[in-house]
Amino acid sequence: MNKTTRPATALSDGLFRRYSSFVTTNSQRILRESILERIFAETSPPIVILQAPAGHGKSTVLQQVRNESAGRGMRCGWLNLDESDNDASRHSSHLQRLLGQIFKSDGPLLERPAESGAAAASHKKPSDWFIDQLEADASPTALFLDEFEVLSNRAILSFWKDLLSKLPLHVRVYIATRALPDIGMPRLRVASKILLLQSTDLCFSLDEVHEFFAASGTLPMESGDIETVHRCTEGWPAAIQLFRLGLSKKQPSDALQRIDRYRPRELADYLTECVLEGLSPDTQNFLERTCILNRLGAQVCNVLTGRSDSHQQLLRLEKFGLFVSPLDDNHTWFRYHTLLATHLRELLLNLHQAKFRALHRQAAEWFYENGMYDDAMHHAVTSADHALSAQILEKWSEQLVTDGEMTIAERWFDCIPIHEVACRPILKRRMIWALIFLRQHAKVFALMGSENPSDWYPDNANLIDLPAVAVATICYGDMAKAFALVDKVSELGATPDRFTAFELAAAANLDSFRLLVIGDFRQSEVRLATAQAFNSTAKAFFTVGYTDSVRGVALLLQGRIQESLDVLRSSLTAQRRALDAPFAIAPLAACYVWALYVADDCAAAVEVLGEYREMILKSAIPDFFTVGVVSAARAYRVLGQHADANSLLCEAEALCLLSRWSRALWLIRRERLSASASPHARDALPSAVLPQAGRSENWMPFGELATESHLAPIRQLIRQKQYDEATSDIARIAEKHSESAFVNAQLGIVKAILLDARGMHKPAARQFAAALKLCHDGGYIRFLIDEGKPIRHLLEGFLSATQLTGESPIRTFASEALNRIQGFSGQMPDSVPASAIDLGAFSSREREIIDCLRQRMSNKEIAVATNITENTVKFHLKNIFGKLGVQSRTEAFSLVSHIK
Repeated sequence: MNKTTRPATALSDGLFRRYSSFVTTNSQRILRESILERIFAETSPPIVILQAPAGHGKSTVLQQVRNESAGRGMRCGWLNLDESDNDASRHSSHLQRLLGQIFKSDGPLLERPAESGAAAASHKKPSDWFIDQLEADASPTALFLDEFEVLSNRAILSFWKDLLSKLPLHVRVYIATRALPDIGMPRLRVASKILLLQSTDLCFSLDEVHEFFAASGTLPMESGDIETVHRCTEGWPAAIQLFRLGLSKKQPSDALQRIDRYRPRELADYLTECVLEGLSPDTQNFLERTCILNRLGAQVCNVLTGRSDSHQQLLRLEKFGLFVSPLDDNHTWFRYHTLLATHLRELLLNLHQAKFRALHRQAAEWFYENGMYDDAMHHAVTSADHALSAQILEKWSEQLVTDGEMTIAERWFDCIPIHEVACRPILKRRMIWALIFLRQHAKVFALMGSENPSDWYPDNANLIDLPAVAVATICYGDMAKAFALVDKVSELGATPDRFTAFELAAAANLDSFRLLVIGDFRQSEVRLATAQAFNSTAKAFFTVGYTDSVRGVALLLQGRIQESLDVLRSSLTAQRRALDAPFAIAPLAACYVWALYVADDCAAAVEVLGEYREMILKSAIPDFFTVGVVSAARAYRVLGQHADANSLLCEAEALCLLSRWSRALWLIRRERLSASASPHARDALPSAVLPQAGRSENWMPFGELATESHLAPIRQLIRQKQYDEATSDIARIAEKHSESAFVNAQLGIVKAILLDARGMHKPAARQFAAALKLCHDGGYIRFLIDEGKPIRHLLEGFLSATQLTGESPIRTFASEALNRIQGFSGQMPDSVPASAIDLGAFSSREREIIDCLRQRMSNKEIAVATNITENTVKFHLKNIFGKLGVQSRTEAFSLVSHIK
């Protein structure tokens, strides 16, 4: 398909064809042909926004567009958005159903085959999964989104913004909203991808008002009367419809006597009263008793009204045009128009408050008994029946927490007095989990009556409470106490229910984290397997993110960096369905940024941060937070973006203060201060000693490993020529972390520097060669680059000593590290002839880009060809220029064009 041409969806029978949309026989609706002509014009943009206040017929137009689209053979999917769509997990499940409508599937949709090579190595955004599904079938497709204004979650709005910017050519999107959505509209307008229809576009023209009354079958109206209605209502569809409904028992002239006294919005209330006065007492009673419902079904309406024919009544109201519309094609569920519902509810609340609450309580009980907890909670809370609200939330919370719908749990928790929750042990424990993951510390403390998790269950008699307490404890920075608590969790029973399985999965993740920190990699993997089994039992998709985060870090620390990157990237890809739920994505994204930085893919690290920054900064566990922030800040500095690095660290520092994370605060503040200090001064920054609260001398949290806080004192001792003390510290750390390739590589480099400083040059060279091998085997090239000038002569010595052995992977690795150090110190090597260029000195990605350079590709073309971003291309070109000893693209081409 030609990428510059959008597939035609209009029929070829002329511009002013009669539209074939199915139009209901309801007299309140006319075919908005002029609007349809604009929407279905051959040059119409792929995204259409209908934006206007209530009563402008947005949903009606959207329905007509859908019917027309279906008539043209397009696949269609419709999503009515509501407040629950601000929860990432809930919105994700709604998107699954939307795709199910399009592809006629009831089950979960399958992922496309896994990619390999450059595509697999590239970072994908959360919207890419949805785009992949849409691109699985190139048939013309239309997505319809009603009530878009309810979305306020920034991550979800970002999802739609990104999706619309990359919309496949065969897909069109139609959005109805009361407010202009934050979806990047200026950029879409510049790209001519959006058609915005607002109030003035949606109001009836005079011709449409004539057509409306002609088709309505009401009492005849004079042309002058119709013009008066159009002028007074300003073409507002809701007011015109209400006026028509009010004619059932009045002559047009009588109805027009007072219409000129009101402005259009005031007119709606007046006309609604006129309409209601003209209805039978039976219908009025039905409307009064059912107006409290957000969605109306026959059974719940029967309960509220005491009748048995509610379904027929709803169908009659729809046919009569009394602002009732179906929510599904089977006419099972309906809703009242906002204007009518609001008016009726206000009347009921003001005149019959006790009845208002009693009806809500009845509705809550019916929805609760039928497992519709969202509706049940709404009605219970509105009825002010707090005990019933807590009872419903207790039942529902098992599903909400295990499914990762934490923000929904928090939203309803906020509506219930805290004592109603606190007196229910099961609900209280579940809410602790939700609030911990959302990092709502103050709410947890208020619920538990203490800021110290140890006070929550002082006797520890009930083992079932331990997982929540242990996880809360580590989230509040006391790692040592959390480790002590989680060690007891294994005493719990082996046949848990779904929620207990979720708790045990979280506890097993924490225990694996503990074993990882103390350096027991084998047992850590055993506990990860246990966590995986509990994840499966609980069907708690998001806890898999924590399991894979710990597994990825374990691989990184064992010198298996490529495996670590693969695990973290793969899990991030799987989690895209969750649309960035922070408690699920945060640890994965943070650890992925760390691994990318260690692998020296700084451009990719910054790209991942750009996508997940908000999530990483909402990390519930301090060490995940620290490694993500510090690694991203260092990647920024490598790319020369010092202001961005400082901004990130300052924001993180403020968050640490709010969260009372003393150890993370110390590490991040030290990182920020070190950015402006000289290399020698960095290891001697005047600051307090690293806080020891919540940690032990027998192990080192990986937040400290990532920031190298354990190496700074050793480097300082070497500079102060306190060699024995430095040697002792190296030996002490090495003994505790003998199984960690990560730590051994770091210590090996520092030990070589120590030996060299003592004048023991041959032992220093041997030690450096051993450390270099560890770095090469583990993929830790940043260890060498970050060490910088102090090891430049050691690298040069190694290359000189091994010159006669011929080229080898480790020599290539050492050459690349040396070139990077020289590049950062401003000492570029002299340009070399093409015949002397050793492609082995370049990474596989760099060789791929060199091949693109030979073809005179632009940065944009290289990005497309290699499936990376333009910023990543620029980063690699900088490295390539440094190795070639050139300053410009032209010079680089003159060299690489002669390489065979």
